[in-house]
Amino acid sequence: MPSPEPESIRTDAQLLTELTFLREKVEDGAKGGLAGKNDREIVYEPSVLTQAILEIVRQPVLILDAKLCIQAANRSFYRAFDVAKEEAENRCIYDLANGRWGSAQLRRLLEEIIPRAGRFDDFQVEHEFAPNGMRILLFTARRLQQSIGRPALILLAIQDVTAQKAVDTEPTANDR
Repeated sequence: MPSPEPESIRTDAQLLTELTFLREKVEDGAKGGLAGKNDREIVYEPSVLTQAILEIVRQPVLILDAKLCIQAANRSFYRAFDVAKEEAENRCIYDLANGRWGSAQLRRLLEEIIPRAGRFDDFQVEHEFAPNGMRILLFTARRLQQSIGRPALILLAIQDVTAQKAVDTEPTANDR
């Protein structure tokens, strides 16, 4: 596993790599990979560890099922997009905010790229994400294969770069 860096400078891709690594370790432990190593070692339930990880990540993160329904989201997601937990969980991502998450770019990303490639980094989407208005978001995702008999999940991290893009396009004193 890569050495931890201060969270403020880790990228979405690094965070997702670390989350995937931790999830695999927990699954190994649940399958007996840690059994007998040390009776004092604690093997966490995958759902408990996953939830804890989601809560410490500062960027919005979603876990989607194969039907693109939201299985879990972190506080950062709910806060950034002004969505209530009851409005999001077990609903298709496209149905959020009265269907305003149904952008063609996001559909292509989730329905074509993820099934084919299994992952993507920094896929830029410009879209009206109510109630925040026009946003420029970078999506980073990984398809997570679960144990046999359980469908794959999609781990989706979202970074709002709207303000950063605005600063990048502002003319400097030398340009005037």
